[in-house]
Amino acid sequence: MTLKTLVLKKFATLVSNMQNFKSNFILGTFKSKWDKEAVDFHKAIGVPNEEAEAMNGLETVAKNYQGKDGKMNLEWIVEAASDMNGDMSIEFGKAFNIDSPMFGGKAELTFWLINDNHVIILTKSEGYGTIVFNEQYEEKGIKITYMHKESGKMMIEKWIRI
Repeated sequence: MTLKTLVLKKFATLVSNMQNFKSNFILGTFKSKWDKEAVDFHKAIGVPNEEAEAMNGLETVAKNYQGKDGKMNLEWIVEAASDMNGDMSIEFGKAFNIDSPMFGGKAELTFWLINDNHVIILTKSEGYGTIVFNEQYEEKGIKITYMHKESGKMMIEKWIRI
């Protein structure tokens, strides 16, 4: 098998994964609570201290579902901070822009579906710089590792499936 054939096969598998995410762990409703580690991470990436401290204990609910257009939709609700709520329609492998306090204002996001339970998100934000989200989905929830390019800071966050 030539290198070109191997690359084309890998690309075809990736495209197939992008179009066929219905039967995996990514869809569902998840809940997380920001803790001291999250507060410290957000301070390190540029969130003002007072705002970061106010995040301590905030609960977020995220819903991942398939829209009528076949795309994955994501809705998030921060009950104690409604200005941070939002939603988006995701086309895997394609960058799109959003303006949301959750992402530090204006940001460009690109989602990649690696396999049935693994998503990588690259976020380039005016407010926070570049952050890579490495999301591992499983039956009980999500483990997200955040990596901030400019500061080198990392954080691991657990979400439970509800």
